[in-house]
Amino acid sequence: MHLNVSEIKKLLKKWHFYKAITLKDKDTELSKKLETIESKIRMLDDVSKEIMRMKYFDGYDVHTIASSVYMSRQGVYYRLNIAYKEIEYLANNTL
Repeated sequence: MHLNVSEIKKLLKKWHFYKAITLKDKDTELSKKLETIESKIRMLDDVSKEIMRMKYFDGYDVHTIASSVYMSRQGVYYRLNIAYKEIEYLANNTL
């Protein structure tokens, strides 16, 4: 399955909506992409995983995330960009 960074960002922004849509249909392309992204997020290092969880799954803003992981907002955005690229690489080059 091929995912690019812009598609990953788009899917993560409306994560809860897409998850609700795919509850009844497990074999759709959308559900496969969401499951792939979930599994690749679990493969990230602890700080990146926590930042992704707080931003997309729990819905925190960047300022709250920065204060809870003891980073600057710029550092949080940097880690998010690194995580997007890492998820893209893992999704496209691993099983």
